[in-house]
Amino acid sequence: MQQGRIAAALGVIAITTLLTFLPCVHAGDGLVPVKRAVLAVYDSSQGVDAETNLFRLGLQMPANHLGCTTDYLDLARQPLPGDEAMQQYRGVISVFVADEITNADEYLRWLLKHMKNGVRLIVLGYLGTIEAGGQDVDPKLPKQVFAALGLDYAPGQTTASFSLRYDKVNQELAEFERKLPEFPPMHINIRPAGEAEAWVSVSRDKVADSSSSVIAVTNHGAFALSGYIHWQDPVTFKRQWYLDPFTLLRKGLGLQGHPAPTPATLNGLRAAFSHIDADGFAGWTEVDKHKNCAEVIRDQILTRYDVPITASVIVAEVNPENAGTDELAALARDIFSLPNIEPASHSWTHPFYWRPELRTEKVKGYELNAFTTDDYSLNAEREIVESAAYITRELCPPGKPCRITLWTGDCRPTAQQIAISDKAGLLNMNGGDTVMDAERNSLFNVAPLYRNMDGRHQIFTGQANENILTDLWTGPFFGFRSITTTMARTGFPRRISPIDIYYHFYSAEKIASLQALKDVYDWALKQPVAWMFTSDYIRMVQGFIKAKCARARNGAWIVSDYGDCLTVRFDRTDKVPDLSHCRNVLGFDRQPEGLFVHLKPGTERAVIALGGPDTINDTPHLKRATGRISEIRSTGSVIQVDYSGWGTGEIVLGGLKPGTMFHVDTGKRMLKLVPHENGELRIPEVTTRTLELVRQ
Repeated sequence: MQQGRIAAALGVIAITTLLTFLPCVHAGDGLVPVKRAVLAVYDSSQGVDAETNLFRLGLQMPANHLGCTTDYLDLARQPLPGDEAMQQYRGVISVFVADEITNADEYLRWLLKHMKNGVRLIVLGYLGTIEAGGQDVDPKLPKQVFAALGLDYAPGQTTASFSLRYDKVNQELAEFERKLPEFPPMHINIRPAGEAEAWVSVSRDKVADSSSSVIAVTNHGAFALSGYIHWQDPVTFKRQWYLDPFTLLRKGLGLQGHPAPTPATLNGLRAAFSHIDADGFAGWTEVDKHKNCAEVIRDQILTRYDVPITASVIVAEVNPENAGTDELAALARDIFSLPNIEPASHSWTHPFYWRPELRTEKVKGYELNAFTTDDYSLNAEREIVESAAYITRELCPPGKPCRITLWTGDCRPTAQQIAISDKAGLLNMNGGDTVMDAERNSLFNVAPLYRNMDGRHQIFTGQANENILTDLWTGPFFGFRSITTTMARTGFPRRISPIDIYYHFYSAEKIASLQALKDVYDWALKQPVAWMFTSDYIRMVQGFIKAKCARARNGAWIVSDYGDCLTVRFDRTDKVPDLSHCRNVLGFDRQPEGLFVHLKPGTERAVIALGGPDTINDTPHLKRATGRISEIRSTGSVIQVDYSGWGTGEIVLGGLKPGTMFHVDTGKRMLKLVPHENGELRIPEVTTRTLELVRQ
């Protein structure tokens, strides 16, 4: 997948969305590009890195949910972006853990320059008013940056909590997951200078006029002081938010009313899929001592549940020329021949570490590779490309190639290794480990959509697998059953993630773990979802990354280059599309989270014209569907809907005349249906076909 590249001045930073906001037409066409990318700035000299900075740990997920793509800048190791590169950014979000930063003077001057050009700033933690080494910067600079943000700043701070008191606490926005500390942890001299909205204000006892806005949102960004952002357990390091990260980003970045490409949704319903890592394929099982784990999974899961599942193998485990046997290869062929199975590679030898600097370690019994000798040197081409080629050539039926790499081990490939997968035309997934339950009760535990490595993208899973929920397969072995809590909480009140039933073949080793797996499938089958293969979801995320957005003079939104990301969400709006002025829009559905607009597949550009809440759409359009809708046609007394999906599905159409009788052949049976008084018609028992609704 080709990705835009930033100017050379940015060095090794990947600007994954360099062209993200440029419309498919020129400025002369009256379109204003809408920027989606944000630049997260951290300083590795403060003991954090690309994986452990606050934005990556807790804010990329909300940013992705709001429709933003994300890039990272390490202030200690990378040059500041130049003017051309910065034109692509909606905002800069700094996450410094101390006020002493690398090249503070240069950084603050750079911020000022780009804030004057309209780039928003969100400061989380500290602005960075001290040079690394302890030297203060020009005292005018911090004051000027805060003034550009809409805040009045003066030097001076105290952490004497006993002398501080809360003046104001917006409990809804500043005590989002957890109440603030009983005693305010810090005070600095900062207050609104314009139309700022203070969420938390703190004063010093016996000091007149000392109220400080320690969390504030302005017309140009936002500020939240360290100690008021999140809580962290000093022993377990678990985190919970004080502030509401969604609202902070929405307001701080000025995203109110803007469209958000939404890959977790297809045609109004939550995306759902399942994928299997190959570990334990040939393993022993107590379920049936005459079978191995893969046979049990085949017989009790893959052929029992009529849902799309992506299954993988480790080549060395099944290849008779390595550790495999003819029988294991034949079993893999049998599994890949099933109509609901999509083949994938889980590498050739199952590396536990992909990064060269870590391949001298062994962790908790895991060897560097599961199927090699100690002197094996990692060959990424063999692990990624040759493994997929072997699976396609030796194990897959004709016309059903292996097109997916499921990362192994710690699931942290390098940018070069992701590039190898991309160049070979392979999709990739794994990593993320989302769990949000009673024990890990915070959105900090919900992964973003992807990991950005120098412009290459590793797509994360929807939820964690059973290894995490069984304490690294030590028990309880029924632990995976509780993943449904995470699935529910990441679907409502915000549809953050798809449903992803993700596990290993060794889930068939124990009776308890196999039953837990069945329970998860049974739960998922009761949910209103759109089932798809893992590859479909990966392409939806890729479309999210590449999508562009612009605003026309008449107020219509222009979305382009969205690929398979066919849903755009508008939060907190009472408007609805005026379909007579839309293009390549199949329909829409208003849900508690917002307005979901469904785009037509196979198109590159859609026009979304929003009208008032009383807008009348009296032509047939899509409200919801459990599968893919490629076209809706209405001619005379016949409405045709091209539908493809898994099993028996459902379609809901809108814009029909109440009281009209329709005859519908669903593929299961002939039905006589009448639209509801709101013009909606629910069509049950739908199978893949072109449905014809004939007016009577």
